[in-house]
Amino acid sequence: MNDELRAAFDELAPSAHPSLGDAIQRSLVAGRRPRRAEHRWIVPVGAAVLVLLLVMVGTRFLPTSKTTLTIPAQRPQPVTRTSAGAQVAWLAVGSRLVAYDGTGRQVATVGTFSNAAGNFYGVRRSPDGATIFTAGVDTMTAYDAANGRLIGTYHRLPGSIAGDEFSPDGHYLALLIDAGSDFRLQVIDLIGAGTQLVSIPHDANAATPSLSGQGKWATVVFGPDSTHLYAITDWGGPTRLTAFEIEGGKPVELLKAVDGQAGKQVPSCNGPSLVAKVVGDGATLTTFCHSSGIVSFVDLRTLDEAAVVDPHQGNPFWLSPIFTPDGKRLYLHQWPGFGDRMTMIDLATRKLYGPASVPQEAGLPGPFAGLITDAHAGGVASTVPLSPDGLELYSATPTGILVLRVPDLTSLAKLAPGSSFSEVWVSGDGSLLYAITEDGRSVTVMHSDGSEPHLIHLPGPATFIASEHG
Repeated sequence: MNDELRAAFDELAPSAHPSLGDAIQRSLVAGRRPRRAEHRWIVPVGAAVLVLLLVMVGTRFLPTSKTTLTIPAQRPQPVTRTSAGAQVAWLAVGSRLVAYDGTGRQVATVGTFSNAAGNFYGVRRSPDGATIFTAGVDTMTAYDAANGRLIGTYHRLPGSIAGDEFSPDGHYLALLIDAGSDFRLQVIDLIGAGTQLVSIPHDANAATPSLSGQGKWATVVFGPDSTHLYAITDWGGPTRLTAFEIEGGKPVELLKAVDGQAGKQVPSCNGPSLVAKVVGDGATLTTFCHSSGIVSFVDLRTLDEAAVVDPHQGNPFWLSPIFTPDGKRLYLHQWPGFGDRMTMIDLATRKLYGPASVPQEAGLPGPFAGLITDAHAGGVASTVPLSPDGLELYSATPTGILVLRVPDLTSLAKLAPGSSFSEVWVSGDGSLLYAITEDGRSVTVMHSDGSEPHLIHLPGPATFIASEHG
């Protein structure tokens, strides 16, 4: 590590992360569980090969800041996911969902699902971890994560879901529906059970670079106040960004911008996976393009591009993102199979740090904080293995699970040494770790200190259903 990097991170100490609030708890008791369990996409092998051949196009490079690092200290977060369901691991195995508790006992099964005609769109887990959501042809169905019990069903507009997002306070579920000639933004009130629809134009000539049959590219993201909502549509170009404010459950359009029109620059992405997060106290939209690795910043007061940072991703889908809960930093982890390296971006100064190697043995000093594991080249990691207090990160490796301290990434311990793992899921209260073996056909569950391990044999390759993803 160079002297500048070492000096900058020496200043960091172990930011408060707001809890989901009483609204989620009330809706939980009422049988309506909000918020999404994040996308569980794995790009098909054929598409992955095509993605690896992509020529990075349509991106603009702006100067990055040269100011010194000014990142708030990392304080422990409150542990809010304490319900029984939040401690149960849910996995997708083939066309079914299965759930296991901390003793290795199977507690629920839900399925069978089908992707036919775009009628089924993944599975979501609420941010408190206590509810599992599935999408049907014209419904969203909620299940109790503790036992798989049916909680309730919400009606949605039929059609392929291009993007979805739960509001941070758990009040609303926003869906972007592909309606052919346009997108339909549907906002479902998960507490009052109402629903509202707004049309967003779709450019019939919008680009989907180097890929076909992927549908329309679009996503939606809430601001931290749960009342501001942003739809990113046709991000292959020309990208359209539309800002809404929810008033009485209805999305009211505030601003809109299209890349290349009226002097606006709105970032594009040359692949089918885009991660978006509102940071900077709701003033900035940050996007990460899995295909190019480009990180873009948009000023939400003007809907104009403010900066672009290029972390120099070696190949498409090699990096997986993790935003710190306070929205101050973005860490990009390159999966161990491709070098096990970490890059950090200070989201306030837009300064790039790294890449630096992740320590592999306990006791080795770390370059800086942040970690995500991705076991699939050409895919998106299904979990963000961060302890609920935000102070430890877990790395699945071919020789065990590394426990890394936030923010300096010092390696504290290696759990289950000698075992080969691909991904780790952390229970809601942080007391349990579930790790999928490298072949995807077994799960080991253990206490967070590695004690009392239980091996679970699965009927087929599996992936986690988690509240956060890479």
